[in-house]
Amino acid sequence: MKFNVYRNLESALRGLSQRGYRKRFYFGEGLLRSTTTPRTYLPTDLQIVEYHRFRQSDAMGSFHTVYALITNLRESGLFVHAYQANDPLNIIQFLDRVPIFQASPSPLIQAGSMAAH
Repeated sequence: MKFNVYRNLESALRGLSQRGYRKRFYFGEGLLRSTTTPRTYLPTDLQIVEYHRFRQSDAMGSFHTVYALITNLRESGLFVHAYQANDPLNIIQFLDRVPIFQASPSPLIQAGSMAAH
């Protein structure tokens, strides 16, 4: 298994983008949303391919986590979560329900049977 290691947030974003994770997502109203289209995604519409966590040097208890995601429509993109100790739990609860990518994607994603919302 090959592990991708990045020194900081910027190098992770650059490296993952070069590897094809060009779409960007943000969290809003309980769903992950595309920054470029009106599509929204439930946890079951996504898989986490890899993630990288970085401590912010200027704040105690603050981290950035970069999630490389694949959607049920085979879109590859990134979601950056800037975690702080007093964050609401809804983002974390959402991400906890997103399955981890396996060597072969889940049958539902392979079949393309789920549609983006």
